[in-house]
Amino acid sequence: MTLLNNWLASLPFMTAERADYVISSFWPMMEGAILYTIPLAVISFFCGLFIAVIVAVICTLPHPNLMTKILQGICRTYISIIRGTPMLVQIFIIFYGLPEVGIKLEPFPTAIIAFSINIGAYAAAMNGVDIIVWTAGVGENQEGVRWDSLQDMEYLGVKMDKERNHVRGKEQILSADDSKVKVVMIPTDEEIVIARDTMDIVKDLKK
Repeated sequence: MTLLNNWLASLPFMTAERADYVISSFWPMMEGAILYTIPLAVISFFCGLFIAVIVAVICTLPHPNLMTKILQGICRTYISIIRGTPMLVQIFIIFYGLPEVGIKLEPFPTAIIAFSINIGAYAAAMNGVDIIVWTAGVGENQEGVRWDSLQDMEYLGVKMDKERNHVRGKEQILSADDSKVKVVMIPTDEEIVIARDTMDIVKDLKK
């Protein structure tokens, strides 16, 4: 922490007191992100992807026999239940309901289970990705964020074109020609939408 304090204090607009205040205010959130949020996201993603692959394979098996049809019915029921109930309800059932049958879980594994079964259900139901759209402030202007976010995604059929990605605020295809999933950037104009909505509200008030 001393190195971080010294680095912040060395910035032109900072002082030692301001550096201490910033660290004391934001470090608990950063610590929570490092210890819980990031591991939760990574573990849940891979667990959910594993579930999605199994469910998708079962649901798409050709010429199913009786056992396969039963498994397909179970998978479709699982997808329907997960998509049809709020995640908060699922977390509540896992954390408070399972202890009623003798299964007690800590909050972290509860979150992993809830996130994983949701990722698995939605990824399997999507049957792949058709298009990824970047928009708004970050999507339109941060080419580094776009590039880094979609690296190593070839297994999902995403392949970026570095030259096409070198663009800001322009409607354009960002993916390579041989990418199975199309990646595009579509600019937005939030300010004009807000202005039009405000004008409509003002006009209604004058009536």
